[in-house]
Amino acid sequence: MGPNQSITTGRTGAKSECQTHKYISDAFTERRAWLDAATADPSNREYYVPNPDRRAAIVEDHNEYLADSVFWVPEQARWPVLQANAKQADIDVRLDAAMDAIEAENLSARSDAV
Repeated sequence: MGPNQSITTGRTGAKSECQTHKYISDAFTERRAWLDAATADPSNREYYVPNPDRRAAIVEDHNEYLADSVFWVPEQARWPVLQANAKQADIDVRLDAAMDAIEAENLSARSDAV
């Protein structure tokens, strides 16, 4: 399965759920790639960090995503993980769990910020 292919579950409404998850995951992946590049780029005065461990911490900082209106996606809910399991009989359960994990992670982050 290619990176832009959908996961189908056969459930009513599942296609919409897959599309929503794919959108969230794509935005997360794009922000993550940007943070990786920005923290490693000495010409980026705002984000450059010479220490690789500190760069990794910034890339894993949930607030760096929320500040750019991007949901944090827990590792088990990331699109590549779901893609790798797309042919499993329980993909609908996995997709539901992924969406629940994204919701829980981001609701708790929002309540922490308030």
